[in-house]
Amino acid sequence: MTVTEAKQLLLVHSIGERDKRHPSYERGFIASLRPYRGQLFEESFHEIMAALRVLAPSLHQPTVDREVVSALWSICDLARSYGLRPDGVLQRDGLISEADIKRLDLWVSCISSATQTLLWSGSIDSAFNQYERLVA
Repeated sequence: MTVTEAKQLLLVHSIGERDKRHPSYERGFIASLRPYRGQLFEESFHEIMAALRVLAPSLHQPTVDREVVSALWSICDLARSYGLRPDGVLQRDGLISEADIKRLDLWVSCISSATQTLLWSGSIDSAFNQYERLVA
């Protein structure tokens, strides 16, 4: 995956660029939560983490790509807002199961922790520890 492809993938999974021809469009991370169709797509989570790994070196530069940071922020913030907060639409309306809440929380934690580590220290090994334990 190239840097350009990684950025486009993050935009597809967030609320940025909506290329309906993109293979991941229908199962986009945020698109799958609103409207919620009763299913979380694990491959979307793994695509985000793969894109983040490709973009990792660029996230510890003096200047970072605003669209990349915005996409990562949107993914985490909107997932929390829609699915993880008790007053969010998915919990409030009883649309998401407890198991899916726990899984979504773990995914968002992995994404936000990796992003924060890359922005702060640039340590790729540390950034992906939680994710690697999860997939092991």
